[in-house]
Amino acid sequence: MNNSKQESKNELKVISKIEVNTKPKGYDETVARNPAQLGYVHKALDKLIAELNTKFVPELDDVLHNNSNSISQLNDMLTEERSKLDELITKVGNENSGLVQSLNNLQTKVEELENNTINEPDWG
Repeated sequence: MNNSKQESKNELKVISKIEVNTKPKGYDETVARNPAQLGYVHKALDKLIAELNTKFVPELDDVLHNNSNSISQLNDMLTEERSKLDELITKVGNENSGLVQSLNNLQTKVEELENNTINEPDWG
């Protein structure tokens, strides 16, 4: 496992709770003018935050964890297949080095023949 992969795994954090610790501008004035309406908003926000904490956050956590696992597995498979490909390239290179040299020689001879044909003096 390389360092960047290890670092990215260490950066994953479990989200367990959402908290809202800020007040909107004019909060105190709004409370003074209309406390009943603000109480309803607080109840709605509390319910939303509770639902986020009990449903959305755990599901998001599972999705992110599953995605992380899938990416890890994919990376492992790619590494394995890359290793197999490297072995195959080495094997083919070792077995066919004579063939490659023969093809290179043939290509050189063809180029020489083409050059001789093109550069042939005009005797005519």
